[in-house]
Amino acid sequence: MGHKQLVSSPVVILVVLAITTIIGCSGGSSNNSSPGSSPKQLTEFRFESPEGMGVIDESAKTVSVTVPYGSDVTSLIAVFSATGVETTVNGVEQESGVTENDFSIPLAYTVTASDDSTAEYIVTVLVAASDAKDITSFTIAGQSSSDISGTDITVVMPYGTAVSSLAPAIIHTGASINPASGDAQDFTSPVVYTVTAQDGSTKEYTVTVSVPEETTMVFDFMTDGDALVRDAGSDWFFDGGYTGNYADGYYMSQTSIAAPWLFTGDFTVEFEFYLKVLTDENIYRYALRLVDPNWESAANRRFFDFAAYYTTFPASDDPNTYYQISQGNGSYSSNDYDGNVPGVGSGINTCTLVKEGNNISVYMNDTLVRTVTIAAANLPSIGYAPFIHGHNSSDQADSNFYLRTVTVYYVSDEVEYHNWNE
Repeated sequence: MGHKQLVSSPVVILVVLAITTIIGCSGGSSNNSSPGSSPKQLTEFRFESPEGMGVIDESAKTVSVTVPYGSDVTSLIAVFSATGVETTVNGVEQESGVTENDFSIPLAYTVTASDDSTAEYIVTVLVAASDAKDITSFTIAGQSSSDISGTDITVVMPYGTAVSSLAPAIIHTGASINPASGDAQDFTSPVVYTVTAQDGSTKEYTVTVSVPEETTMVFDFMTDGDALVRDAGSDWFFDGGYTGNYADGYYMSQTSIAAPWLFTGDFTVEFEFYLKVLTDENIYRYALRLVDPNWESAANRRFFDFAAYYTTFPASDDPNTYYQISQGNGSYSSNDYDGNVPGVGSGINTCTLVKEGNNISVYMNDTLVRTVTIAAANLPSIGYAPFIHGHNSSDQADSNFYLRTVTVYYVSDEVEYHNWNE
């Protein structure tokens, strides 16, 4: 039996190697194929409204986009670029700048290459934390007022309030505030409150609490009478006749004046004046009043009036000697009292009107004259202004009433300026 000889040649070997190589390189698509041979990269990702630029991590196949605080991420349109032939989300083809998606949860963007291989990118949209850190309301129980101006907060408490332990109620837009709302603080000195936003940024507010103080306003008529009430541009009410500065005080005859301030709370006003006794031993009429801006209207008159008529020295039983206390609203309601004003004397006198609530007490040289309750219909629309009326001789030498000073004691926030000449 014969044997065949096996023949090998270089050509056969090359053919076998070529077939082996082709078989070894065949197979399906892969996410890991080289971009150069089957490109499928997501190269850009952003939003235009709201604005947000995506950060692409190619190795991790992730995209992170942060949009401004408050953005609605349930219907966003992405602007993107990809090197593949198609980009889809959940099988729906995406068109840059057109297709809308809900990004409230991460979405998978699939980029398909020309050879049908794919790459998947997980897109996560984050809403930025809020930077809001404003105090919008700061109140303390019983306060008179509260004001927020920039980062300065001022609170005014009623007269007499102790500020060493006050607990404010605070409303703010931040994530937290320190000291906290409702925590008692010592406001003897300003207190700094720090509001922290959700994004960690902070803003400081300085809170100052003040309490009105007892204070004094003095009008000196010993030398400045005409300068106060008669000069051009004066804000006093003036209706008169005869005035002038003299050694005994400010001479007033057939003259009425009222101060340009309305005192709105409780207060005390002292009228210091000089009574000069004439040869007939009597002093003619003078009046000290509290008036409001309506007093000039006869149909709507609101004021308190204390007036003396024919004061005599020594005191007599002459029926012409009396004093009067009145209040009014359209028509006077007055009471006459026989004799001299209790406590009055020749020379320097001080008549004091003390307002406490609806009561006004009249003192002459520390002697109580009368206390009157003002009827509700007669209460002032805003507040009371001190008013002085002198009704004496047109000849200063024959006059006997001279105004010296008007002093008002009041709480500093219970006053309003009022120009009688505007």
